[in-house]
Amino acid sequence: MQDSRQQYKSIAELAACSGESVPCAGNLPVKLDDPNSVWFIDQGAVNLFLFEFKNGVEQSAAQFLLRRESGWLLPGLAPDKPENDEDATLNLIAKGLPGTILKRLPVSLLSEVDPAELAEQIDTWLIAVTDTLSRFVTRTPRPTALAEPGTTQNLMAGILSVRRGVVWVSEPPRGTSLFMDIVDQAELVGASGPHEAVIPLTRSGWLTLLGEATLSGKSTEELARQGMLQSALASFHTIAFALERINRRLAVVDDANLERARIISRRTAEKDAQRKLLNIYDMPIDRDFDDEEKTLRDALQIIGKHEGIEFKFPVHTGPVKSINPFVDILNVSGVRARRVLLTNEDNWWRGDSNALLAFRAANGQPVALLPGKFGGYREIDPVNKRRIRLTADHADALRHEAWMFYRPLPPGNVKPADLLRIALHGSAADVARLVMAGLPGGLIRLLPGLALGFVAYQIAVGTSVGTLYAAAVAVAGFGLLGALLHLFQSMAMMRLEARSASRVEAAVWDRFMRLPPGILHRRPAGDLAVSGMTFQNLRDGLQGAAADGLLSIIFLLPVFGIIFFL
Repeated sequence: MQDSRQQYKSIAELAACSGESVPCAGNLPVKLDDPNSVWFIDQGAVNLFLFEFKNGVEQSAAQFLLRRESGWLLPGLAPDKPENDEDATLNLIAKGLPGTILKRLPVSLLSEVDPAELAEQIDTWLIAVTDTLSRFVTRTPRPTALAEPGTTQNLMAGILSVRRGVVWVSEPPRGTSLFMDIVDQAELVGASGPHEAVIPLTRSGWLTLLGEATLSGKSTEELARQGMLQSALASFHTIAFALERINRRLAVVDDANLERARIISRRTAEKDAQRKLLNIYDMPIDRDFDDEEKTLRDALQIIGKHEGIEFKFPVHTGPVKSINPFVDILNVSGVRARRVLLTNEDNWWRGDSNALLAFRAANGQPVALLPGKFGGYREIDPVNKRRIRLTADHADALRHEAWMFYRPLPPGNVKPADLLRIALHGSAADVARLVMAGLPGGLIRLLPGLALGFVAYQIAVGTSVGTLYAAAVAVAGFGLLGALLHLFQSMAMMRLEARSASRVEAAVWDRFMRLPPGILHRRPAGDLAVSGMTFQNLRDGLQGAAADGLLSIIFLLPVFGIIFFL
C-alpha cells in the first residue's frame, strides 16, 4: 500500500539542491530586499543590520538587528518606501564573516519544507525583530489577556500578549487596536496590499485593544500548513518598518529634549556657582522651590514629627518644575502612602486615627490633620502654624480625599526594639488608659476575699444583720464598677492591639515589597504570599496569650503589695 503522506525536505537539503550560492563576506554585504526570496546560511555566520538610505546614501548609523549562524533562514523583506521625497528608505542588509555563503531560494519552494521546521525558523526571526522594535520601551505593560493558539476569545479593552513563543491573532477592525501602543496595523496592512489579516504577538510585542473584540489565535506551523505564512509575514514586515520609522523619529525628539535639558542644567549650575562665588559673606540663598511646594514640605514635616516618619526632600538640579512634587518626596523618602476618602456621613473628624495630609477645597493648600489627645482631629496650617479643632464646618472646607502614611522599617537589620518602637509610637494615652483601668480592677478582684473575711469576723463577734447587708451591697457595687473597668480595659487593649498590629504589619509588608525583583521572581506567587503572611499568623497566635499574661502580671501587683506589706 502506497504511503499517502507528503514527504518533506529539510531546509538544508532544499538549499543544497535548489539554492543559488551568494557570497556574503564582510566586504560583500547582501541586501535582503526581495520579498519573493529567502536566504539560507550555508556556511559561516551573518550579522543583520537595518540601514536608512536616501538617494543611495546612508542617512544614519546602522541598527544591529540579530546574529545568525549557519543553518538558519533569513526571510526577504520589501524595502520600506518613503511616504514623500524627504523620507529615507529602510533596508535590511546582511554582513557575514569571512567565508560566509548564503543560498538563495524562491519563496515558492518553502512549501516542500516541513511546517514544523519552518515555524521554528520564523518564530526565532519574529522574536528577534520584535525585541529590536521594543528596545526603547522602558517597561512592558502588564497584559490583561493572553493569546493561545487554537482558541477564540471575546476580549474587553486592555493589553493582549502571550505567555511564550509566537501566536498569530486575527486582526481587529480598523481603529480598534494599536500594535505596541503606536501603530494601527489594520490601516497599514490595508494600504499596503491584500495580506492576511493576522499579526504576531511575542513576549516583547503586544496588542492594545481599545474596545471589545473577538480574536482567534494561530501558531506559525498552522499558518505554514494552510499556505498563509508568507502573506502574513509580509504584512508583519510592513508593520515593523512603519513602527521602526516612528521609533527613530521619537528617538530624535528624545535626544533633542535630553540635550536641551543638559544645556539648561549646565547653565543653571554655572549660575549657581557664580552666585555662591559672589556670596563671600555666606548669606542664605533662596531655596529653589516655590511657595506651594514649601507649604507641602512644611505640612509633611508636621505629620512626620507626629508619626515618627522622616520625610526627605529631593534636591532640584534644574529650573524645570516637578510635575508631582508629592510623589517625588515619597519616592525619595521611601515612604508609602494611601489615599483615603473623607465623607461627612461618617463624621470622620470625630475620630483619632493616623495623621492625614488634606487639602483645602478653595485653593488646594495642603494642611496637616493630627489626632488630638482626647479624640477628634486638629487642623494645622503650615503657613501660619495656626491650630484649630476640626468641626463639621471646617471639614466641609476640605477636599474629600486625603493621604495617610505608613512608617517604614529602619534601614539595615531590624531588631525587636525597632518593631516595638513602631508599634507603640504615639500610644502613651492608650497605655495610660489601660493601666488606669487595670490597676483598680486588680484591687477590686480582691474584694470578695476581703469581704468574706469581714463577714466571718462580724458573725463571730455577733454583729447585727444590717452590717452584713451593707457589706453585700458594697461588694455588689464594687462588682459593677469592676465590670465597667474591665469593659474600659478591653476597649483600650483592643485599640492598642489594632493600631500596633496595623503599623507593624504595614512596615513588614513594605520591607517585603522592596526586596530586589530578582529575589521575588525566583519564587512562586503563592510562596511569597505565605511568607508575607507569616508575621500576621505569628501575631494572631501570640497576641492573645502574650498580652493577657503580661497584663495579668501587671494588674496583680497590688495583690503582691497587700500580701507582703499588709
